[in-house]
Amino acid sequence: MSYLFIFTRLTLRAVFSSVYYYLTVAVMTALFFMLVLKLGPLLADKAAAELVAGQLVYTLLSTGMLLIFMCAQPVFVSEKQQNTILPLLYSPACAGEILAGKCLGLIIAALLGSAAALLVPLAAYPVMLKALLSLKIAAALGIIFGIVLSYTLIIGMLLLCFQNIKVLYPVLFFLNYVPMALLKYTKAYMEANGLGGANWTHFLSLCFLLLVSAGIYRFYFSKHRIVASI
Repeated sequence: MSYLFIFTRLTLRAVFSSVYYYLTVAVMTALFFMLVLKLGPLLADKAAAELVAGQLVYTLLSTGMLLIFMCAQPVFVSEKQQNTILPLLYSPACAGEILAGKCLGLIIAALLGSAAALLVPLAAYPVMLKALLSLKIAAALGIIFGIVLSYTLIIGMLLLCFQNIKVLYPVLFFLNYVPMALLKYTKAYMEANGLGGANWTHFLSLCFLLLVSAGIYRFYFSKHRIVASI
């Protein structure tokens, strides 16, 4: 377990030292500012606060995945490019600890960046900030964390085990499509509930992505395949 936190800390240090990470967060913050300006009076209305908060919180899903996409390649491929991954594989840490540590660090950085980009524009609206602390939103955040976790695990395992990184591009498209495409089929649900709680469509996509990541880990991911991809 100690190795997991070591790799988490090293990953966080690598991500937080990347200029691209801060540029992406800055762009997302600017976009959220534009969205906040459009919403205007709704953000100060107590009656609409929970509805708007529920819709806004799921934007963390897309922004979190964007940050994962921006930072995944250097996090998972840097050791292969620098020929330093073999000492890691021959260390007492198992391949699963290396993967989990990197994924956990990347997820923490992605969700922190996404939350900052969303909360900074909302700082002037205490009603909205209070609505974002409700139990319904907490349930939605749990689903979002699970989806981003499975997304990162799948990307990490494939980046570590594939020689050709371009093979990952259709996978990235598919992983983005699964949770997002369901939204257009749930317009009535969103209008009635405002996505203020745990949306069942996102829960289904979470279950699916977790099954995919578990299957890849069980039948494909190994130290042998990582070594073969170097």
